[in-house]
Amino acid sequence: TVFGPEVTLSGSKFPDEKVAPVDNCLKQMSEQLGKTFGDKSFSDVKIVAGDEEFHCHRNILSGRSPVFEAMFLSAMIENNSKIVEIKDIKPEVVREMLHFIYTGVISKDDVMDDIGRDLLGAADQYQLDLLKNKCEEKLCSTLEISNSVELLVLADLHQASKLRRMALRLVARNMDTIVDTDVYKDFTSRHPALALEITKALVQKAGINRKRDSK
Repeated sequence: TVFGPEVTLSGSKFPDEKVAPVDNCLKQMSEQLGKTFGDKSFSDVKIVAGDEEFHCHRNILSGRSPVFEAMFLSAMIENNSKIVEIKDIKPEVVREMLHFIYTGVISKDDVMDDIGRDLLGAADQYQLDLLKNKCEEKLCSTLEISNSVELLVLADLHQASKLRRMALRLVARNMDTIVDTDVYKDFTSRHPALALEITKALVQKAGINRKRDSK
């Protein structure tokens, strides 16, 4: 029992006083963390790609990418010199990858149209699963007969299972229009294992059709 004036024990006593929504917390954190990308003040590693340099932070790169983490924990020359040179990825792709590492978002809506395929490869190489999924979803949405063979090869190279499955199915379904093209002829000579998978898919499809007809 409490004697004396009324004591307010809950915020529900003040229905007019509403707590500010927290939906923008992640967005704000992303923007604030993104401002540190390229800031020389506290950077402790420099990423070099082509003629571009990016001032970064090893703790952020390591926290986001297991590849960077292993690199900085090892006795590699990059760790000693505090310079990481990336030779096999275009500078614009490296810039977008680092932007995603710092912010968790793509810099522009149309960036995937320009470098989506290369970005998929970079994300796979540096084990950035969220970025890889975003790239894969975008490429799946652009899949059509004209690029199905090329995207099948890309998906197989970078273990993009959904894109690989969709591209393989599309190629098999449209073999009559693809089989005599130079693209497919080059594909069969360079990627015989994938070509065999397409043949198996066609045989399976033919078997299903025969079963249907027999019924």
